[in-house]
Amino acid sequence: MKALRKIISVSVKKILLFETRDKLRTEETIMNSRKF
Repeated sequence: MKALRKIISVSVKKILLFETRDKLRTEETIMNSRKF
């Protein structure tokens, strides 16, 4: 059970990391498009 919980927490962290990266990327593109 402990191992399973650890795996789940790691996968959740990875998902959150990818989501925040995508958000930052989209915000960057929006800022760049506003400049032009």
